[in-house]
Amino acid sequence: MTVINLQSFEKKVFSQNGEDGVIEQIFALIGFTNRFYVEIGVEDGRECNTRYLREVYDCHGIQLDRDYSNPELHLYQELITAENINQIFIKYQVPHEFDLLSIDVDGNDFYLWLSLEETYRPYVVVVEYNSSHSPNEDKVVPYSNKRCWDGTNYFGASILAWKNLADNKGYSLIYADSQGINLFMVRNDVLSEKNLIFLNTNIPELIYVPPNYYGCLPYRNLAKGHSPDPLQRKYLSSQEILLTGKFADIIEGTYQIVAQLNKRVSFAGYLANFLHPQLFRQGFYLPEENFTWLKGDYAFFTIQLDCTVPLLIEWQIVTVFLSSENPTLKVEVWVNEKLVDIWNFEYNRLQNNLRKFIYCSKNLLNENSSLITIELKIEGSTSPKNLGLSDDDRNLSLAISQINFLSSDY
Repeated sequence: MTVINLQSFEKKVFSQNGEDGVIEQIFALIGFTNRFYVEIGVEDGRECNTRYLREVYDCHGIQLDRDYSNPELHLYQELITAENINQIFIKYQVPHEFDLLSIDVDGNDFYLWLSLEETYRPYVVVVEYNSSHSPNEDKVVPYSNKRCWDGTNYFGASILAWKNLADNKGYSLIYADSQGINLFMVRNDVLSEKNLIFLNTNIPELIYVPPNYYGCLPYRNLAKGHSPDPLQRKYLSSQEILLTGKFADIIEGTYQIVAQLNKRVSFAGYLANFLHPQLFRQGFYLPEENFTWLKGDYAFFTIQLDCTVPLLIEWQIVTVFLSSENPTLKVEVWVNEKLVDIWNFEYNRLQNNLRKFIYCSKNLLNENSSLITIELKIEGSTSPKNLGLSDDDRNLSLAISQINFLSSDY
């Protein structure tokens, strides 16, 4: 099997450096799906990563920038943040599977891809990385939705941090351009299906290129990277962000689930840990291996509909915390402040691997809104400590593993 080296394919037509040629060769190998792209951070769109695809390969999509707009080119002025990226994708009807996602916003790039719902699965992802950090340094600037680059080397994320995020998303790191600016990642299932192997795949220390931003004429005598940060500001590690949810702790508002038919939302593992600070404020304990306990007597979350109603929301309940001393549990289910169901649980009945359904009809929607707020009001929760079972003083009720969005004729 031939190992592919993308270096010889670098070519600048409309891109800042050699991205046009690299992207062209990747799609020559894997093929297009629907020829749709999303590029975040394009300025006026003249020099970017998707113009070549549009003009030469008849691709289409959207370009998003904080300061520029040109609707004729589907370039829209939007300030993209971790809080709104999924709503922006819904607004512009981005398909869940598409060809290319390119991100270059000089700061929060890592957090934008991290926050993008797992249902959005581009074939190829191109991102800017901070090559001033060596390939064994795991560094990400802390998140701020007001972040603006100050011209120093304090921005973005290191190559190792991006590789860790790619692993979590199901992508492989395949290339860094010769200027030390962009990383290229491809979905693992696409690589397997096409039986492709790229040189040094997923080996940051071999893919890494140091800063060479001005490596070509007429800038060859200038420094090759940005100036050091005089304030020596702190970084987070991607492991901190991915495993402890530090990033989610500073996102404002509540966690909104984007609902599509046949979508599953896990309340265990990576996603729930990442969102834990928000979910905790909404009535959920720290996720365990296979589930999350609801805490106290109240829990809620908000659903952003991206599908037609009516629909069924299936709750997979791993277990209910009951005992002979605490034999009953009552859960009122409210949708947009309307009582729609009551779940009653009793001790000595089978309370493992339960499935409960919430039916969401059109009359439950508020006018001119696609948001649904689900509230669970619980009577009968208690702690293992109160029952003399252990020192665990958490008020426990239901242990949830996931919810699924199903067609109403399921």
